[in-house]
Amino acid sequence: MHNRYRYLDLAYTPAGVTGCIEIHGYSTHARDIETWRFKDLCMKQAMLVLDDWSFLPNAYLSIKEDPSVCKQLVLPFVGKFISWPISHSLD
Repeated sequence: MHNRYRYLDLAYTPAGVTGCIEIHGYSTHARDIETWRFKDLCMKQAMLVLDDWSFLPNAYLSIKEDPSVCKQLVLPFVGKFISWPISHSLD
């Protein structure tokens, strides 16, 4: 992506599948952001999705102010990677 390094906040890669949890701070991702940086963040997310990454954005303020809701998001996100498929032939 434009010959630059990009960093992930949290990467989860069990058994060859890839998931990313990004923590978005209000000042660095919204209020004080320049237009080129906003476009770059959108491009980063788009490239991850196109490379088959599951992407879960989360606001830093949500983590700080309402961690139980964040837990309700993160646990099923991780569960997607560790759950076993169930046979449709089971009663």
